[in-house]
Amino acid sequence: MNQLPVHESLHLALEEATRLEEKYDWEAAVRSYSEIIASIPDPALLGWVQEKRAYALYRTAMQSDSSSIFKDLMGQAVSNYRKSLAFYQDSSERSTEARSLRCRAMANCVRFWTVSKRARLGPIKQAWKYTKKALDLFEQSENGAEYVTTFNQLSLVSDLALAYALTLQVRKEGLREAANHGRQAVKFASTRNNPDEIAQTCARTAILSWRLGNSEEKGSAEYEESCLEAKNLWQKP
Repeated sequence: MNQLPVHESLHLALEEATRLEEKYDWEAAVRSYSEIIASIPDPALLGWVQEKRAYALYRTAMQSDSSSIFKDLMGQAVSNYRKSLAFYQDSSERSTEARSLRCRAMANCVRFWTVSKRARLGPIKQAWKYTKKALDLFEQSENGAEYVTTFNQLSLVSDLALAYALTLQVRKEGLREAANHGRQAVKFASTRNNPDEIAQTCARTAILSWRLGNSEEKGSAEYEESCLEAKNLWQKP
């Protein structure tokens, strides 16, 4: 389980929660993680599962058709990310710094969807800043599993943040940076025996490459190279 120490008695519960995520049954995943949290003594593992519950709340909110339920679930997600941060701070695990940054990134991403349109720039810029820092730390520690998880959860943040770029050049540089993170995520994912994860990582990176290509002059070498890369990534899985 992402290199965290997991007691034997928790494996089945965590595996079931993961299966619910894979089926996009996020509401059931929230309930599953809630039950698991009650039985965990280790701060690092507790922070990790609390973070998983926060993300499941966020995804449940995104599936909601009710604006009031959406806001309530998003509020719960932010609260759970804050709890996760507190647990990580009580842990001596080296990897918790990167996980804490990911929590901060996701909390700001959640806020982006709940504040007024005029107030969205601050949260999404913070989310992208923390995302890049988390990815850098996971890469330095060669924690491929967490790098891929972070990229797949937060790659959309780069696109949202760069929509506020003041110039085309700034947007292109940001897309280039995001695509580089995607390429690294594909490398890490390719070493793991998880076809769904590889497919998701390739698809998200392909979108970034395609956007990068379309920011270049049509017919230019840069345009052709990025669009070909996107096409190959779509076909790779």
